Formats: sequence, structure tokens, C-alpha cells
Amino acid sequence: MVLMLLFVTSAQQVFANEIEQHTTTETIDYIYYDTLAKTYYMNTYPDASGGFWTLDLLCSNREDKNMLEALNKYF
Repeated sequence: MVLMLLFVTSAQQVFANEIEQHTTTETIDYIYYDTLAKTYYMNTYPDASGGFWTLDLLCSNREDKNMLEALNKYF
């Protein structure tokens, strides 16, 4: 009975990794600092369906205007 249970469990895991991958190119809209999360974020321009990405870039205990300016220049 234990062997049968293990077989059923492992058989379901074989098909769990079928992931469809897509590549997309986005353009950065702006970078900002969130005081509650204490993190610098980057937003992309919305695509045709209105969706956009928000990516966290850097954690910092406080906002640094020079860092924000440097990130905006770099990206």
C-alpha cells in the first residue's frame, strides 16, 4: 500500500514542470522610492493591454536623491 501511494504521488509530480515561457521587451517609464517598503522600484510603460511591470531594484533605509538620480540615468 505504501509503494502504491508513493507511485501515485510521484507520477503527478512528473507533469508539474510543464511551463510555457515567453520573452518580452519592455521600456522603463520611471523609477521611484517607496517610503513604506523602503525600496526603489522601476515601472515599465503599459503595453497594448494596459499591463505593466513593477520591479524592485534596491532596498534602502531612506531615500537618497542622488541615488534616485543615478538610477534614473543608469536605466
